[in-house]
Amino acid sequence: NTALFLILGGEEVFKYFNNTIPKYYFTWCSIEHISVPQSVKKIGGNAFYMSDIEAVDLGAVQEISRCAFCGCKKLQTINIPSTVTHIKSSAFSDCFNLETVNFHEGLKHISSLAFRDTSVGCAKKPIIIPESVEEIADCSFVTEKFFKQEVYLPHHSVDLGDKPFNKGSKIHCIPDVKLRELAEEDNYKLIPY
Repeated sequence: NTALFLILGGEEVFKYFNNTIPKYYFTWCSIEHISVPQSVKKIGGNAFYMSDIEAVDLGAVQEISRCAFCGCKKLQTINIPSTVTHIKSSAFSDCFNLETVNFHEGLKHISSLAFRDTSVGCAKKPIIIPESVEEIADCSFVTEKFFKQEVYLPHHSVDLGDKPFNKGSKIHCIPDVKLRELAEEDNYKLIPY
């Protein structure tokens, strides 16, 4: 096991092992900004749970674990780098002020509840899903605010779980059987490419 140091504001803040930020490491912390070193490949479960983080540079992270940023109420924007292939369940849920998520090619799976109860896809900026995405699981982007989202799906069939977006959302897509079923069930407005 190699111990490495994360430098934050010129100070060594913590050690991480096996290229992972450990579970619960920054839970309830008052960190405003963090730049994850390029050598870190995984952010552990609940690593930043309920922290005051406002900005994150994810470096070359490949996996964002379950509830990694859950409840980070000050987080408004996140850039998901092309190295991330999987965003696990509830990774950003309850980040109420999170409005903008910039996804990049390379992402394959968005697990259930990943962006539940955020402001992603509100009127200010649509949700643009990269072509590399193969799966969007149950309730990935559903919110209690019930605003209508605008979503741009890839130009191919995506494995969609139940209720991936808010009811009444506009979905730009190539309609397939599953999407038509979801549209009928959740009152989605399908806008074919």
